[in-house]
Amino acid sequence: MLHGLLQAIPGPTGGLGLKKKSMDISIFDIVSAMEGDIKLAPCKDNAEPCPREKRCFTHPLWESMQDEMILKLKLLSLDSLHPVN
Repeated sequence: MLHGLLQAIPGPTGGLGLKKKSMDISIFDIVSAMEGDIKLAPCKDNAEPCPREKRCFTHPLWESMQDEMILKLKLLSLDSLHPVN
């Protein structure tokens, strides 16, 4: 259910729960499940090269930002967002 992140818990006190431990779920997993692929530079993942790549001065910037964002989201776990008191 929802890309393997949630599980249905049957019964009168049931509901939805995490299928894995919160420390094993990355923010990337959640964003990808809810929004699909993260694409700041949509032409980056096309099968064919972008026809504007050679004259697009911002292409390297968007490509780098996309890669950095994905890396950061993969390194953050759901558990890391909840402060422990």
